[in-house]
Amino acid sequence: MLVRETRIEGVRSAMPPGVRVPDFRAWGIEDGYRDDSGRWRNVPEETKLTFLAAMQATENAPPESTLIVLRQGTEREIPTSYLQLEDGTQLPRASKLAADLPLGYHALFDSNGQESRVIVTPPTCFLPPDLYTWGWALQLYALRSQSSWGIGDLEDLRRVAEWSAELGAGVMMVNPLCATAPVLPQQPSPYYPSSRLYLNPLYLRVEHVEGAREALAEGENFFDEGRALNDKALIERDGIYRLKMRALETIWKYTRGQPRFDEYERAQGQNLQLFTTYCVLAEEYGANWRAWPAQFRRPDGPAVPRLGLQFAERIRFHKWLQFLLDGQLKRASAAGNIMQDLPVGVAPDGADAWMWQDVFAKDVSVGAPPD
Repeated sequence: MLVRETRIEGVRSAMPPGVRVPDFRAWGIEDGYRDDSGRWRNVPEETKLTFLAAMQATENAPPESTLIVLRQGTEREIPTSYLQLEDGTQLPRASKLAADLPLGYHALFDSNGQESRVIVTPPTCFLPPDLYTWGWALQLYALRSQSSWGIGDLEDLRRVAEWSAELGAGVMMVNPLCATAPVLPQQPSPYYPSSRLYLNPLYLRVEHVEGAREALAEGENFFDEGRALNDKALIERDGIYRLKMRALETIWKYTRGQPRFDEYERAQGQNLQLFTTYCVLAEEYGANWRAWPAQFRRPDGPAVPRLGLQFAERIRFHKWLQFLLDGQLKRASAAGNIMQDLPVGVAPDGADAWMWQDVFAKDVSVGAPPD
């Protein structure tokens, strides 16, 4: 049978001739976008077919569930259905979504029991009276001080936040502080993280870690070696990473079993367990989970829990790093409003893509988005 075939960046899409072109909008695939000059750009059909293939669409059928977004205060005609509100209240069957529905995420069930999502949004955006303010846009890695170890850290951020608040600044915008893979070379771009859930240990201020002074009092002079990295013209992430990890591993030996850390570990639960398991696997086999031994390529594989037992201490070390980062970021944020930029996506070979690989479209990637 002849098929119409297109290739986009090595990804193949195929549609038999005469087959109805699917409703791309039903799959969330837009027909185009307006660029920064205001010009409308149509998305080529072959590109949309590529996305459809990457989403594993079959039979040209739209998704089973639909999404209805309704502005509060407006009505919407629907097939006769009943609505279950976010708080569990079930409304009588009706053929109209009422204007007085509460804000929130609700579930709509048709006569066949098929569920759709109904999102009721505020009629207008909330505008606080002190909306208009000023602030800085900062790249934290470049904000190094005399106390930094070659790279700006969360204590540098706290000091600038405090100083800015005294000047009347209302916000500080910083680059994404997301975690990179714990390998060398370190990923230099904050917009290509391994995980958007967790933070990068490069931003820790080692001296402010509880027990650091006592643990590092003898032997290697970490503090002088760290501050000497400020003399470098460029930010040498690999050298900084090696030194900070050596120092933190030394401190870890003296500080296990803190009650606040234990509480943090329990609160973070499975996400933290999987992320730190990825970190240990990356240290053992490299950052790209798709090249790991087959038994470790899925987080729900039977070999992964056994690894958690074998490397339990190292996994807890990586959990402790995130505990430290969480605490230092909270301290910095207490001094002033901090807004982190958010990466559009994550590295396809990184932690988030390993943890949730079943919900990622593996055959497409984002280049420079038209934002």
